[in-house]
Amino acid sequence: MNRKQPDTKKTRFNIIDVVIILAVLAAIAGVVVFVLVRNGTVKTNKTVRAEYTVRFTGVREEFLSEFSAGKTVKNSSTRNDIGTILAVRTPTKTLDYNTDAVVGEGDDATVLTSELDTYDVYVTISSTATLSDIGIAYIDGTKVLIGSPAYYRIDRFAQIGYITDFELIAE
Repeated sequence: MNRKQPDTKKTRFNIIDVVIILAVLAAIAGVVVFVLVRNGTVKTNKTVRAEYTVRFTGVREEFLSEFSAGKTVKNSSTRNDIGTILAVRTPTKTLDYNTDAVVGEGDDATVLTSELDTYDVYVTISSTATLSDIGIAYIDGTKVLIGSPAYYRIDRFAQIGYITDFELIAE
């Protein structure tokens, strides 16, 4: 008769088991930190005052009066207030050509244009920025980097502007 022998084989603790346990613990810790940050128990960001300059290109003369110190600047996509104008510079007038019509075809085509007077406007804005732990500033949820575009509205004027200068102000 064949008798089954009791299974006396011991399970060993492998390196794979350690890796799995560490992964589970890391996932649990990540969830706990996420919940604490979301509830505001752990604060990861600091609020600072920022001054930055935005360049608007191709601004028509009729909109120059919209830029004046003390006016509120809004994010044109969210309509939230993002700061106040401190200073305005309009150093250059640029000539821009508007293509009205093309007459003819191929090598005989003639482009009729009209000349538009436009301006480059530099607006210095004071705002409240949120500074992340790694030093990146956000204004109204938008990352602020030199050269990056942002959507602005000042009364009747709305256009994409490019950040040319950025400075955090110590309080």
